[in-house]
Amino acid sequence: MRRFQPKVFMFVPTMACQAGCRYCYAKKSGDRMSPETAVKAVDFIERFAADGAFKIIFHGGEPLLAGEEFYSFILPVIRERFGRRAGLGMQSNLWAMDEKMAHLLRAYEVEVGTSIDGYREMCDDQRGVGYYDRTQAGAGILRAMGAHVGRICTFSAAHAEDAEKVFREAESGYTIHAAIPAYGEEKSPLVLSPEQFTRVLTDTYHAYRSDLSHAKVGLLDSMASALLKKKAGLCTFSDCLG
Repeated sequence: MRRFQPKVFMFVPTMACQAGCRYCYAKKSGDRMSPETAVKAVDFIERFAADGAFKIIFHGGEPLLAGEEFYSFILPVIRERFGRRAGLGMQSNLWAMDEKMAHLLRAYEVEVGTSIDGYREMCDDQRGVGYYDRTQAGAGILRAMGAHVGRICTFSAAHAEDAEKVFREAESGYTIHAAIPAYGEEKSPLVLSPEQFTRVLTDTYHAYRSDLSHAKVGLLDSMASALLKKKAGLCTFSDCLG
């Protein structure tokens, strides 16, 4: 039996989060990971990491709530242990971003992505009033330093008909997620039906195809690549657990 070697590891330093997204099913509370536990997490990654390149993504909750001190400690540990074969990423709402944190993440080449749902009115309806502007402010700090900030756009049932508008108003590339229910819970009115998600994808596809230079749509690019190569790169469409 071949050894299980994941290519991506989620590193979750806290489950706490300041945001109140309507469709979120996480508990949004919890302590910050201690340095001792963080080192044990790195030990675990070393046991299972692929021989070649792999990725570590800081996630949550809201990973920036672990604080600058936490990352000043753990990022050098990771680089010393794995060198450049470990690609580093972070998925954050960016509310706690400041110049000091941005410089630290840039120094260790941490790729940053955020979740911002389309245009301001849609985003604030789904994620809470003021979310859009606070996240854009954090992204602006990174962009001022020359960093690219990836974007996830989650569609709820209330905005299933807005996919074309989201594409037209996109400032840069983004990928698409669907609002889903928590495990073991009844379907929420915010959750997309298969028919609604089909509309999101097809409306986005037609808008994208008519103006390929406007913005990249990561999910559709991944689908097209998989069809052409006959092999999925995104774990959504593959047996990534072996």
